Amino acid sequence: MNTFDLADAVARRAPMPTYKPTPEDEKFIRDSMAYLVMKHAFWAHLLYNEMRIEYTEAVPFAATDSYTIFLNPKAMREAGWTFAEVAFVLAHEVAHFFFGDLLMMAKYDQDKCVAVNGKSLPYSVELMNIAEDYRINAMLVEGKVGKMPKEGLLDVALSAKGMERAIDIYEQLAKNATFKRTASVQRPGRGQGKGQPNGFDIHLQPGQKAKDADKAGKREQAVVAAAQAAEAAGQGNLPAALKVMLGEIIDPKVPWQDFLRSTMLRRGGDPVYDWRYLDKRLLVRDPQMFFARQGHTGAGTVVIGYDTSGSCVNPQTQQTFFSEMAGIVADLNPQQLIVIWCDAKVQRVDDIEDPEDLEELRADINKRGGAPGGGGTDFRPVFRKIDKLGITPDMLVYLTDTYGTFPELEPDYPVIWASIAKNVRVPFGDLVEVDL
Repeated sequence: MNTFDLADAVARRAPMPTYKPTPEDEKFIRDSMAYLVMKHAFWAHLLYNEMRIEYTEAVPFAATDSYTIFLNPKAMREAGWTFAEVAFVLAHEVAHFFFGDLLMMAKYDQDKCVAVNGKSLPYSVELMNIAEDYRINAMLVEGKVGKMPKEGLLDVALSAKGMERAIDIYEQLAKNATFKRTASVQRPGRGQGKGQPNGFDIHLQPGQKAKDADKAGKREQAVVAAAQAAEAAGQGNLPAALKVMLGEIIDPKVPWQDFLRSTMLRRGGDPVYDWRYLDKRLLVRDPQMFFARQGHTGAGTVVIGYDTSGSCVNPQTQQTFFSEMAGIVADLNPQQLIVIWCDAKVQRVDDIEDPEDLEELRADINKRGGAPGGGGTDFRPVFRKIDKLGITPDMLVYLTDTYGTFPELEPDYPVIWASIAKNVRVPFGDLVEVDL
């Protein structure tokens, strides 16, 4: 087996030698992925939609650049791993993606230090690898996600349920480590697996696709969408650390399940997966991904009225409004999402057909310097535009501060006013207060 040099991999974007899997290799990994699909929908959703798998003999068991997961199935079989153990490792690599671990490691490497609790510690790639793995493995074990291989790193004294930050674990490990002038480190001895001294995976430099996804905010949206998919599949019992993380990175302030989901699901029903058909979007990926297609969506057409008046055009409000739009997409999976940007007049109309389009829209808006508009507030043009488009939406959600001119007549479709202002009144529809 060719040995992969970790120091070389993190120092430069070293190419990973890969191979076309044998039918035996591929079946072993596919069966492990099927295990993940059937038992742990959250992890499977992120794996199938956000990451890709390559096969290599250049790593002991696994590696990731936060977009590609490199697997050595031959070594896994020789070590006697079960499907549950491979599923654990796949979830482990997915966790590196949604925690943004490799992106943070790149920053630490650039700074040559780790700032934690008011102190600056010398940075060691190897020690940070260990700290991140302790946290993730503890979270997966606590959440009963597959089975951790004996090569995994686990120390309940450092992390019992994965609730700690990686840098806090790093600080504890650093107390028992000897740093050298080269920034390498002598590893502490406690809590390590019986096999590989550094666990079962290698952390590579983050790939460009991972950097682009993080910059566009796609990573956060993907995590929320995966959580909603798990809930729809009846597998919403996520590890405590994951629930905390979900609440911290992108927790829509509007209780959509109370105000939107119940209305939409009466019309369209919960999203379900039809295993008689495969998702064509995943079939065209390289390598192909095999996953069930959704049988139907929870909603038809949802219109978003986006208030671009002067009081709402600012980075903080824009971030909040996009978070709420992401929550709608993740919760309801509408067949069509139409965004109408309006201050005193309609400034722009966007038709969103896929969740990925929302991130492209965010990137385009940012590229243009922010939401279009900045004038006064008149809500009537949005309602007139809906009439002009000849549609009757399942729901209009108006993201606004509610200070403007309302239509005189209530439309035939449900309206929710998502207001960033407090203690306001609206002439019709439901009012939901949104915290900035």
